Amino acid sequence: VITPTKAEMVAIVNPTSAIVDLSDYYITDAVDTSGDKYYYNLPSGSDYWSGSSLDFIARFPENTTIGSGDTLFLSLHTKEMFEEVYSFSPDLSLFEDMLDAEEGETTISYGSNFQSIPLLHDDQEGLILFQWDSSTEVVRDVDYFLWGDNSNSVDKTGVEGYNPDTPVEEQSFIYAHGEDSTFMRISAEEIGEN
Repeated sequence: VITPTKAEMVAIVNPTSAIVDLSDYYITDAVDTSGDKYYYNLPSGSDYWSGSSLDFIARFPENTTIGSGDTLFLSLHTKEMFEEVYSFSPDLSLFEDMLDAEEGETTISYGSNFQSIPLLHDDQEGLILFQWDSSTEVVRDVDYFLWGDNSNSVDKTGVEGYNPDTPVEEQSFIYAHGEDSTFMRISAEEIGEN
């Protein structure tokens, strides 16, 4: 859900038959195509996020798990704001539970001035769930979602250690929606993707 601001949230579903440990998983909206800053640079320690206070790259807390077939609700603001909209508590909140991508660098803006600012752009954005074990030279994409247009698309083709991706101009995106709608993945299967 991307609008209204205090309703911003992500529901992450575990479609597998096993418990998934999210301790080395990350979520980000901080792709900066004009500045050549991409989440997959995280292993290098530089140029892995936009640096904008309106973007984030966050690591899940240690020992966070999702059971088989279960859903984890992540508020993209505070638990209180989530509860005001949905009348139940999220499992995690970006501002209260999630960790910065790297220790010593603030990659999640927080404070009363950010609580009412939309973190996800209503008209276009990308949201990426990925895994990195803090030791390998590559990250593993888990889920990749674009809406509005493909200006936040990522193509790792030609980047050392990665397989070719779908070219940016061929990547699909979902059209933006209003306050009365939500985005929902209808299948865990990847069809026709590289």
